[in-house]
Amino acid sequence: MAEEGPDPVRTASVGSEPRSSRRSGSQSSVSVEKVIDLISKDQAAADVKLSLFSAALYSYRYDSVLRPFPPMFTVDGEKDIDSLRAVFLKFPGIDRFCKGGLEDEKLVALLHWLLNEQPVTLRTKDRETTFAEIEARTGRTQYSVAPDYIFQVDHHPSSVAASKFEQLTSTFKTLLAYHGSRIENFHSIVHSGLHAHLNKTSLFGYGTYLSTAQSVSMAYSPAGSTWQGSQLGAGMSVIAVCEVLDHPAVKRSEEDQVTSEASNAVRKQRGTAEESMTLDGKIPDKYLVVRNNEHLRLAYLLVYADRRNTRVGTTSGVVRFCQQHSFLLMMFCYVLILMLVGFVRSDVYRRWTSSLDEL
Repeated sequence: MAEEGPDPVRTASVGSEPRSSRRSGSQSSVSVEKVIDLISKDQAAADVKLSLFSAALYSYRYDSVLRPFPPMFTVDGEKDIDSLRAVFLKFPGIDRFCKGGLEDEKLVALLHWLLNEQPVTLRTKDRETTFAEIEARTGRTQYSVAPDYIFQVDHHPSSVAASKFEQLTSTFKTLLAYHGSRIENFHSIVHSGLHAHLNKTSLFGYGTYLSTAQSVSMAYSPAGSTWQGSQLGAGMSVIAVCEVLDHPAVKRSEEDQVTSEASNAVRKQRGTAEESMTLDGKIPDKYLVVRNNEHLRLAYLLVYADRRNTRVGTTSGVVRFCQQHSFLLMMFCYVLILMLVGFVRSDVYRRWTSSLDEL
């Protein structure tokens, strides 16, 4: 069906600010109907994208994890995080938004950017069939937990990284492996991929760490809060499933190596990390260390949702802050208790209580 011209009433114009505070980004108009169409194509995929974006948006590390950053909220090269959070909180939920009546230009522009103008597309897959296929390629383990949702990651044909990976698959075999991370990291992971230099764990040397055992990666994927109107649940954890090239530069234990033509010396070198912090430097079973970002790409997202308390409305800013920063709040309370105990044991407290007794 041919697309009609933009409705002058239900259209969001981006970049209408004064020249003195010009915002970068697209200057074209975005219709509400176009955003509704993007959501309707795969509502669950739209929901999880919003959840990953929200986790990065409200993280105290937003400056590093909220990448890419919505260009329409960049003013003179500075990220306007407060305005972005205020606009995102206006989103009433997918059902209410699709019923119409919302005319917030900035919110419509943000949703269009998030759901459309990205180098990858998420597609909801059949949970049982797809998870069985993943387990068949990673090797079934005694401990595995089926996810609540599985999303396939489709890379845009124009992506240079995707094209390079496809070229390498004609030379090297591929395997699947899991990668666990905190939910606030996945907005960047989905849109930019996994990068070895961002890994802060260096027990087995430099690189991106993956495992063919799901249980290993689950330990690195704690649950986090979803966005205020998510229909997937109040919280979720995410595990990435990646395609990895069976390349000699990919570190893997000798027992797990797929390539059988390699000599024992080559297999031993591949199974040892020179910068390892362990005594023998050997890569453990079920582990992979990928040092070249071109040797892996995202294939699926496994989503484990807390559906016991699916949100129906919006969440206040205070509640959301507490949900996103529960660990920091717990540490703050712990320090506060230590300070209180120290004060009770101090001479100042003793003199004060003595003066009260004299009264």
